[in-house]
Amino acid sequence: MFIDSADALSDDFGGPAKTFKLLKTIVNVLATSRPPRSRLILPLPTTSPLLPLLLNPSFSPSLVHIRLHSPSVISHIDSAFLTYPPLNSASPEPKFWNILIPLTRRNEGESIAFFSDLIGAEASCVAEGIAEVCVRDKGSRKGIIRNLEGWRLSSTEVAERDFEVCGWHEVPSLASLVVKLKSGKALIDGHEVSDGS
Repeated sequence: MFIDSADALSDDFGGPAKTFKLLKTIVNVLATSRPPRSRLILPLPTTSPLLPLLLNPSFSPSLVHIRLHSPSVISHIDSAFLTYPPLNSASPEPKFWNILIPLTRRNEGESIAFFSDLIGAEASCVAEGIAEVCVRDKGSRKGIIRNLEGWRLSSTEVAERDFEVCGWHEVPSLASLVVKLKSGKALIDGHEVSDGS
């Protein structure tokens, strides 16, 4: 089930608390329906008053939460804090997440992306991006697993403007960061980055 404007629903329905109850009822119905793998999809801005309520485990013990970021946020974290994202979730980099998560909560990532576009950085928000994927599984002892994915245009042909999933290090506007990491033989997740990786 896809609800394209939960905030508008909240305005019409009487506020976040009443909307939360309605959405909780929908989640419970979906959990008991057939097929059992039904999902509720709610695209929300980071400023939505519903978001903190929906991220709480009392709403649903299982959750996939995807936050979208401009590649300029990753570049900013690299230049300002001298850290970079992990290549895989098997060995996450706590320092990176300890910077990105508060940045996201304060909505600073959107400001960084906007500012970098103003000062002449390549405006690549439409053609590529970064997705922070957070997964919480019912009954899992691991808590929330975080990973970064990238997306980019799969073709430069206007008629074939499809997107493809890629690693964050394959996003075109982050190529200079990857080259810098490779040339310095930097360590990513404890593994040396070499020209052949």
